[in-house]
Amino acid sequence: MTKRLFLAIDLPEKMKDELVGWQRNLAGESGVRWTPRENLHITVAFLGDIEEDKIGELIEKVKGALRESKPFKLEFRGVVLAPPRGEPRMIWADFFENREFGELAKMIWLAAGDYVLPEIYNKIGEQKIHVTLARFRQPIYLSVLRQPELSEKIFEVGEIFLMESELTPEGPYYKTIFNFKF
Repeated sequence: MTKRLFLAIDLPEKMKDELVGWQRNLAGESGVRWTPRENLHITVAFLGDIEEDKIGELIEKVKGALRESKPFKLEFRGVVLAPPRGEPRMIWADFFENREFGELAKMIWLAAGDYVLPEIYNKIGEQKIHVTLARFRQPIYLSVLRQPELSEKIFEVGEIFLMESELTPEGPYYKTIFNFKF
């Protein structure tokens, strides 16, 4: 039996509230599926399907990799249509590139490499720091993507979460498996 896993950074509660408020202002857009508040996160590493009997080993390897990690800050840049190349299919809350985030992701990938499929592992370094706010099948045409007013644009990251993603007809359901503090 496998579990679909990823490692994620949670957002501050106030930032989630303000992003959800921003989503409500665009709620009239047809064909847009908004990410629910409880699913807002920054993916550090998508691991894919991992055998249940390997999850304990994976946790220990990631713990070891994070032993030297220190808290760092992320800064919100704005909302953008995504992905950066190709036809837009999502709206992201985009964050400025960050050396510490890149190092954290690299340490996790090195620790988790034995557990993930090569096609996933080979995507190291390709990710942008973002939160998916919405998905859509057909292109949407927005003359201006109004930016949210966030009271705090910078937050400190001192933990990441190992999450299970269960895909349902209503959308993904996420469950925390382990919390790594640093």
